[in-house]
Amino acid sequence: GMILGSKGKKIEILDMMENAESVLKTNELKESDELVSLNGKNVSSLKEFSEMYDKIKVGSKIELTFNDNNKSKTVSLNKPESKGNVMIKKETK
Repeated sequence: GMILGSKGKKIEILDMMENAESVLKTNELKESDELVSLNGKNVSSLKEFSEMYDKIKVGSKIELTFNDNNKSKTVSLNKPESKGNVMIKKETK
């Protein structure tokens, strides 16, 4: 999975976990990629993302879109039973 956090007004990947490639079925994501949408809906804050993510039922398909230097990357996965595959970390420096 990955650890997401906010840096200023951006939500970005802070760290990729060892199981990230198998869970996300891609190796294209990396630290500092900015999360821009969840299921096609733009997210502007970590709080907003958390609220949207929590409303999604376990096992439902989710789609996360990231930007990396203006290059869009989208990954799809089924929401896991716990937040173990997508960790949300509060404000960072």
